[in-house]
Amino acid sequence: MTIGKREYIAIRSVLLNRADKIKLNKTWSDIHNESGIGNESESTLYLSSADLSNLRNLCIVETGSDPLLNEISGTRTEVAGLVKNEKWATKSVFDHFVRITSIYGTPVINNEPARIPKGTLLNLNYETIDASSLSTVIIIENGEAIINWHQYQLPDELKQGLAIYRGHDAEARYVKEFIASLPAHIKTIGFYDFDPAGIGMAYDNSVDAILIPAKLDSALLQHRKIDAFQDQIQKRPDLSNQLPENWQSIWEWMVDKKHQCALTQEHILINKIELVLLHR
Repeated sequence: MTIGKREYIAIRSVLLNRADKIKLNKTWSDIHNESGIGNESESTLYLSSADLSNLRNLCIVETGSDPLLNEISGTRTEVAGLVKNEKWATKSVFDHFVRITSIYGTPVINNEPARIPKGTLLNLNYETIDASSLSTVIIIENGEAIINWHQYQLPDELKQGLAIYRGHDAEARYVKEFIASLPAHIKTIGFYDFDPAGIGMAYDNSVDAILIPAKLDSALLQHRKIDAFQDQIQKRPDLSNQLPENWQSIWEWMVDKKHQCALTQEHILINKIELVLLHR
């Protein structure tokens, strides 16, 4: 019979536990019917010592791996060293991958300083980044913003920092894992759209500071998206009660009926709006 990943895992479990009987589910019915190993009685498969030995040998012959010795785990390359079918891999080669850039900084990656050309990103496993080479990490909301990071009107202190795209789905999870793994002395900065959703993300991610427009004036309102503001404010009705005291003034300005400000990172860039840091 052909031993697939499902059958291998089932047989390995039985061998490790030296089970002498097991409930007949579809997997074990298939194994029993195709191999003839074990004795079936009333929805139970009974296994003798000889049956266990035969199951083990069957796995070795069909897969090239001893189920008593080898748990199938790892990337395709790692799994290829265990069984004939590398597609049994439990990990993607892109697990823990994030996208980063820096304007002037040279983060140490795999023990080598890396200069990242402006307007480009490095896609890499965050575990290869040497955190001791960092002082500041900037989490950037949008893809356009991180690609054009070097064109923003930024405080000089951030130009040496490591910028990381916040990502979506699995990548977003890896970014959070990376941020959580950083030593406490490394400052985290949030750069999001200047709107209620962006302030909410900054709060949710517990960043040490956020990037905001240097001047909160009527000029900003020329580029606002009122519909987006109204939609976002309804989704975070209690946010004002959660924000740090130091962020209250910008929140009050943003949500004022005369302002209702929702400003995207793209508009901040194209209009060359100067940015400053606002700490917690």
